[in-house]
Amino acid sequence: MKIYTIGRGETNTIHVENEFVSRQHALLKVYPSGKMELIDKSSNGTSINGRKLKPNVAYRVRRKDVVTFAGQAKLDWSEVKDPMKGYRIAGLCLLIAAVLLGGFFIAKPYLFKTSGDSYGGGGGGGYVPPTEQPADTAKKAEGGGGVNVSEELKKMTEAEKRKKAARKKKEAEAKKKAEEAKKGESAPADTTAPGMKLGL
Repeated sequence: MKIYTIGRGETNTIHVENEFVSRQHALLKVYPSGKMELIDKSSNGTSINGRKLKPNVAYRVRRKDVVTFAGQAKLDWSEVKDPMKGYRIAGLCLLIAAVLLGGFFIAKPYLFKTSGDSYGGGGGGGYVPPTEQPADTAKKAEGGGGVNVSEELKKMTEAEKRKKAARKKKEAEAKKKAEEAKKGESAPADTTAPGMKLGL
């Protein structure tokens, strides 16, 4: 607790230069919690917000109160140190830090969202980067009926091969038919009717 002496005397903690103010006019007690009490010790009186105090009685006072000595001079609150100021500043800094940290964690999924298609099935599942799950082993996550991408690509390649083979087979058959038709056209026609002999 810090005690401020207030008055006209030079030795006071707070010096008030006024002929109606007593040499030691009042005492101000400031507790570590920030609580303050004012005690009148004068002959001309002290008032808080216009209310005169009884001598030698402690009255609760706050910084926003107007304290008047002998009805003439007012207390300059700037001369009274605030013991809680440091705590309030530290608390405000901690509050700001907590808000910023909370905002960072809330925004983190959006700030560091990885673009790319997800192979997730009906059950959802998130995107797995290629470094963690290569394309040849990538499957649907948790969706039931997972699909192996490499197997699907293999099936597609085999289907293309089968189509090409079928197309070649058809072309070969068509070519063969064309050759046979060509041979049939070039062979001499037999115009002799069955059972008939050539006349001599």
